[in-house]
Amino acid sequence: MRRFLAVATLVVVSLLSCSNPYRGVPADIARMARRSVSRQEPQRAVELHQMTESIDPNHREGMAYLLAYMSDDDLASMDCSLIKENIEYAYKARDSYAWCRNLPDGIFFNEVLPYCVADEKRMSWRPQLFELTSDITDPSSDLRTAADSLCSRLKNLTGVRYTNTLPKENLSPTETMKLGSGGSTALAILMVSAFRSAGIPSRLAGTPMWSEHDGHYSWAEVWFDGEWHFVDYFADRIDDTWFLERAGQTEKSDPSHWIYAASYAPGKRHFPLAWNEGYDGIHAIDATDRYIKEYKRAGLSKSDGIDVSVRMYGHNSYPPEADDRVAVNVRLMLGDSCVAKGVTASAERDVNDRLTLNAPTEGYYTLEWMHDTTVVRRIIRVEEEPIDVTLFLE
Repeated sequence: MRRFLAVATLVVVSLLSCSNPYRGVPADIARMARRSVSRQEPQRAVELHQMTESIDPNHREGMAYLLAYMSDDDLASMDCSLIKENIEYAYKARDSYAWCRNLPDGIFFNEVLPYCVADEKRMSWRPQLFELTSDITDPSSDLRTAADSLCSRLKNLTGVRYTNTLPKENLSPTETMKLGSGGSTALAILMVSAFRSAGIPSRLAGTPMWSEHDGHYSWAEVWFDGEWHFVDYFADRIDDTWFLERAGQTEKSDPSHWIYAASYAPGKRHFPLAWNEGYDGIHAIDATDRYIKEYKRAGLSKSDGIDVSVRMYGHNSYPPEADDRVAVNVRLMLGDSCVAKGVTASAERDVNDRLTLNAPTEGYYTLEWMHDTTVVRRIIRVEEEPIDVTLFLE
């Protein structure tokens, strides 16, 4: 057996040295790609080498980039035809859209080309999403207009809705579209993949735990005008979302509350996955300070009052079901005066999304809403600390 492996290794070394599939590729990336391939088992190294040789010469640099930074698991097992398909469709987007052709190579390679967003199952998704997004992205548009168009129309086009009842969080885009639903992580993965399919630079962002200790959340970011912008699956516009106030008040002393943005290329830290603790296969940067800056730039600030967070459910049950949440206009009354009002989050919104009303001082308040034609009221006591209130229509 040892002799066989030695001979096989010599064959691989000979093969790798006799041809150069990285012609025209920058030397540093070519060197890292070769090193990644050479670390594999002999048969796998041959497969990867042959795949690289067979790729369109114009796509070689992209192939080398993927191989250079590919995780060990993917290098060892990912289907070569799937890797090639991903590259071909990424370059197809670059050929189809002027905004993608005009991207800096570094942005294209790291935020359009990658075949994965997080630790989701490696599946074919680019052909389907390329065709889907081609219906809503005008090739003559600029990058920002294309991103805005895709943001506002993707939900209706896919028909995918939010749910928090699935046992698996990190669904692939293909799995999510087949099921027709997904949690915040699955929806974020779907959004990032859709943007990339249209040649729009995108990456995963999120926190493993909000500073309020009530769960994690994931969203997408897109790049245009030389900056990163946040995109939520539930929003109709870029940089318009329910969670900016939360992100902008992140507790910086604890990295478990930071805001992270994923990167295919290695960075200084890893993206902590709340659904797969201990997994360190996703690289990341700390984006917390940028969200704090965006929060302040938006003119948001922590109110001097006391937060009253409200969730409304259709039926009185214990525990309440997230899919039973309903959107209802609610007013916070102090005597005969309305001090705050808003609409509760429906089941289509993330489970962490809730209506937050601000009570100016401590005291007794009335929450007021309509059920059919009847005014319903509930008296609450507001003290020094923020409170969560659960309401039921029936």
